Amino acid sequence: MINYIYNQIYSLHVLMCREKVTNITKITGWWYN
Repeated sequence: MINYIYNQIYSLHVLMCREKVTNITKITGWWYN
């Protein structure tokens, strides 16, 4: 049960990190173009 909750939190964390990365690339892409 604890393992399941940990996996949920981890996947959410990964999604948030991916969103941050895409936002950074969007901003820098706009900046350099």
